[in-house]
Amino acid sequence: MLTVQQAVFTVESLISKVQQQKQLITHQQQVIEQLLKENKQLRKENE
Repeated sequence: MLTVQQAVFTVESLISKVQQQKQLITHQQQVIEQLLKENKQLRKENE
């Protein structure tokens, strides 16, 4: 069984990982937005 200290450490570790994933998702959303913008521009140029 986990001690309270081990449980707290585990939870803090998981929170840290979730925060990293949120940052990664935010970055990926920005990249997607940029790609969509570029794609739209290229389609316009291609008409």
